[in-house]
Amino acid sequence: MPTYSWEGRSANDAVVRGELEAPTRDLALARLKATGVMVIRVEGRGEDAVMDASSAPPAEPKRNKQGLFRFEHGALAFFTAIGIGVGYVSPVLDYDCTRDAGGSVDCAIHRRVFGLVPRSTLDFRGIQTVQLVIGGYSQSMAEQMRQVSNATRSQSWDALVIVSADGSSWQSHQSSSPMGQTNVELVNGIDGLLKSPAPASYRGWTVDKTPLIIAGAFFVPAGFVFLGLLLSLVIPPATAEKMKSSLHAYAVELRRRRRS
Repeated sequence: MPTYSWEGRSANDAVVRGELEAPTRDLALARLKATGVMVIRVEGRGEDAVMDASSAPPAEPKRNKQGLFRFEHGALAFFTAIGIGVGYVSPVLDYDCTRDAGGSVDCAIHRRVFGLVPRSTLDFRGIQTVQLVIGGYSQSMAEQMRQVSNATRSQSWDALVIVSADGSSWQSHQSSSPMGQTNVELVNGIDGLLKSPAPASYRGWTVDKTPLIIAGAFFVPAGFVFLGLLLSLVIPPATAEKMKSSLHAYAVELRRRRRS
């Protein structure tokens, strides 16, 4: 009967070794597991053991690592795409406005994804008026400063409207929780250029916090998936197996302590 030398860990995480006679390697493994040993290695010795190994059924195929990587890559791409898409739909607005010597007020509004990646630029020449739309209605500068309290603004959304000399107008995204300058501050800054007696400039930026929070909610799991991929490439397989065995032994020890 073949003889098998084995190595494993006991329930208290101690390394144990020995030899065992069994008709097949599978029966040797079954007997060891029945005694509570977590088997690390089993090797047959002698001519009979070699013959037994040749007649034993093939080992179970290992998990398809390529398929695992494909799943992780897909999850990473999905979460990243959603996060970037949210930032693209609601970009950071960077206002760069000037009043020249002739009295014309011009504004270039740069739209950037998360304030870093340029998306597009809007140019407005000869601005005539700038207004604030609050909760669906529009007011002039004087009216909004007299009638709209800070409490009212905090309970509703607002947007900035620019009207150019050719009659065209543009309205920003509706915002209820801005970061950077509020639309009220932007309106005041541009209106200051319209009333200025001399050349001047004004710069400001704004973005709504809500899309940033939503994008962050998708980037967090994407970060965990990326970290898992990085660790799987950096940590050697043997080290990973040892870590897995240690974690398993620790879990066994915890269960034993709870029973006792």
